[in-house]
Amino acid sequence: NIPDRVSSNSEAFITQSNSSILSAHNLYDTELQFSRIDLWYPDPFGGPRWFYYTEIHDFATGLSYQYNHTIHQCSVRDINTGLNDAVIVDGKPNLIQMGSPQHVFLMDDITYQYTGEKQCRDRVWCHVWIGEKSLPNDTVQHREWYWASNINGEPLQQWFPVKMILQAYVKGVSIYNWETTIFNFRRQPMTIFEIDFTLSDCYRALGPTEGFNFGVVSFKIANEKKYPVLEQINILRLHIVETLAFTLFVRPIRISNLMVDNDDDDILVTFTLLDAPPRTGPVEVPLQEVSLTTSIEHLRMMIDANSLVFRVKYGTNQAILRARINSLQVIYTSSNQNVSQCVNQTFVTTQNPNECLDTTTQQNQNIDQGIDIVYKSSGPLITGLWVSFIVLGILIGIVGGVLVLQRFFKR
Repeated sequence: NIPDRVSSNSEAFITQSNSSILSAHNLYDTELQFSRIDLWYPDPFGGPRWFYYTEIHDFATGLSYQYNHTIHQCSVRDINTGLNDAVIVDGKPNLIQMGSPQHVFLMDDITYQYTGEKQCRDRVWCHVWIGEKSLPNDTVQHREWYWASNINGEPLQQWFPVKMILQAYVKGVSIYNWETTIFNFRRQPMTIFEIDFTLSDCYRALGPTEGFNFGVVSFKIANEKKYPVLEQINILRLHIVETLAFTLFVRPIRISNLMVDNDDDDILVTFTLLDAPPRTGPVEVPLQEVSLTTSIEHLRMMIDANSLVFRVKYGTNQAILRARINSLQVIYTSSNQNVSQCVNQTFVTTQNPNECLDTTTQQNQNIDQGIDIVYKSSGPLITGLWVSFIVLGILIGIVGGVLVLQRFFKR
């Protein structure tokens, strides 16, 4: 009973890699069509430094984003079946789709045998399943799954994964031994905030040279009665993100870094809005999303029509608030203008490089006509491929605690 949306933390102990421990946070969401792994790992060359790496698979567009938090670099590639979250489309070997939760948890390629219950943690008992899979070159892979069934003598209504052991032997000789312990397994987590900031960091690192653009947008929500809605700021932020995604016809992963603050009788909202990616990958029906400028123009129209409405909460009460007319401001950066000169205004390419066009909706009614918008990246541009973590000569990832490269299993 694995849900279509799960997240977890995990630690993998690998004896053949100097007994290294890999720490990870993992996310899998079939509704939003993405998976994510955050991986912390030691220097493969034995140095004292630890590295932090994130990989995001966007199955709606077929693109994989790999972001190195240590050096703030990003690369974008087509999703492939190297990680265990993707499968080939039946009859179309050049196309991929998101795998099932059972595929992610390595449960659909062998038959497991139930061996009973064992104590797997302090005061925790687990159901245990084992299975073996024959691989090339006389290699046999052994798997053990431990799912919690009883805590403090109380049976659980829903089991959850606690541990998985992967071992491989060639003619009885061990070639690897990998034990993954899983913590904080969550069913149906709130994934809307789990992906946003890293994807926007990736856009900043890639920049306009690679075709990845973004804008910083702000507007005000009128709050003359001064409802104390910021007392529940996370609920407010969530509601604003959901409302913007619905209003702009964009996925929540394109809205990030949303901040709210008091501004006299208003609530100031500022957020980063990502453009649609410049290309798509090998998926059967790639999502065709609206552009950044189209989204901003639509937001302007909604605000000026007094149609952008938020149902906010404070305590046990609710109130209806509206975005203040003519409050939209858009901030872009441009390589040929003085950023400090154009605070809270659009930086655009015009005949006068020092000219700043005001982006309040009353004065700039159409930002999408006659303006060649140029974006300035706040991070380095990436022109080559970035090589991520290598363990035992292959790339390893973990989603749901055990998202493992199929190439690793086939060695």
